[in-house]
Order: sequence, then structure tokens, then C-alpha cells
Amino acid sequence: MKNKPTSTVILEIYLTFFTYQCCLAVQDFGRNSQIGASEICQVTNETLVGEGYNIANQDRCNQFCTMSPECAYWTWYKIHLPHSNEGLGLHERQNVCYALNTCKLSTEKCLDCSSGQRMKKKNSMSKEEARKKADKIIRREKVRRLMNHEDL
Repeated sequence: MKNKPTSTVILEIYLTFFTYQCCLAVQDFGRNSQIGASEICQVTNETLVGEGYNIANQDRCNQFCTMSPECAYWTWYKIHLPHSNEGLGLHERQNVCYALNTCKLSTEKCLDCSSGQRMKKKNSMSKEEARKKADKIIRREKVRRLMNHEDL
């Protein structure tokens, strides 16, 4: 059986720790299905700190938010056609996530849209702790391969 290249193992370790640190329980605001509207954080030039495309759902939007230190809230749309007063251009965006520094709640009629506050796992570790643990695993893997006379 052929071993994976070291770079692949390192990437898998990094992604494992990144997921452990960043993949979080999503807490979004409200939805009023009677009127087909949701409580969402307004997206404006003043609140926007990042914009992600091809973000499949609100869980992934929350993950996107955690990758931006300035992000405190997020708004996700399956399909979003910004209003002219948002200053974001008028072209349609699909599966878009907006990372926001503040949340000004508004009620908006939209299908498949939601907002939430950046959430962290209760037992998450710091980036430094994750880096140290990943380094330890990488060292062990290198030693194991050397002992078995495998290519690094």
C-alpha cells in the first residue's frame, strides 16, 4: 500500500485542526414564514468586512466568518440582488456570504437567507495550540516513515 505524500498528510492535519477550531454551531436570527421574511443583518459598505462566493449554506457562511478576524456577524443568501442603497452593485449573486463587523437587524423578504452571530465551539483551541498539536503529529509521522524506510 502506497503512503500519501507528506504534503498531503500535512494538509489533512491542518484541515482537521482548522475544522476542529472553526466549524461551529450556527445560531441564526428569526424567520417569519407567514410573510416569507427573515430577520437579517443589513449588508452595507459600512458593515461589510468580507464577501465569499459559492458558500453552500449558513454553516459554511459561519465558517467563512470565522476566517476573518474582523467578522462578528454574517448574512448568507441563496440568491441576492442587492438594493441600490447598499452600494454593492446591482448584479445578482448566488450562494453569497457577507462577513460583517456589526449587525443592524432588518426584516427582508427573501427565500433561503439568514444571518447569525459568529459562533465558536466551547472546547476550541487557540491557533497556537492547534499549530503545536499539528507539528507534533507531523514529527511523529516523519519518524514513523524514517523507521519504516519510507520516502518523505
